[in-house]
Amino acid sequence: LNNELGFICALYNKLHELGEVKYSNPLGTVKPLKVEQRELSWLTIPEIEHLVSKTDESPNPHLSMATKVCLSIGSRWGEAERLRASQVRSGVITLSNTKSGKVRSIPISSEFEATLRNHFQRYGDLAATLKGFRVALRKSDIQLPRGQASHVLRHTFAAHFVMRGGN
Repeated sequence: LNNELGFICALYNKLHELGEVKYSNPLGTVKPLKVEQRELSWLTIPEIEHLVSKTDESPNPHLSMATKVCLSIGSRWGEAERLRASQVRSGVITLSNTKSGKVRSIPISSEFEATLRNHFQRYGDLAATLKGFRVALRKSDIQLPRGQASHVLRHTFAAHFVMRGGN
């Protein structure tokens, strides 16, 4: 509801700015609902290794690689599952069509770049599914707060990045 309220308010504000409506935003005084923050979780090194081993068991070879991409660069699942070979070059993964609409370039190690190139040569561009990831997560018996699933990979990247001194 808060997202829809924000969208409608932005629409009214733009219409008013363009002179399409002469009255002020009728929803301008409506306050967003207070929502309790959801618990965020991240995986330990042993949990990462266990989860990756479960994705390795999938008949879809892209599943494990998409998981490793998320863990390596902090991407969202959708960004990883659509990764193409052309987005990887010179030690950088460049993501476009992101949630924010911005293009992001993230450095990767030469070893991970070689692993990705090998994967692309053998199997083509990534084509993993969120459903496949959820199956592997269920098989791992890792317990996460409701609504986490693949997003835990993004949180895991961030947590380990900061623990290693990243800002």
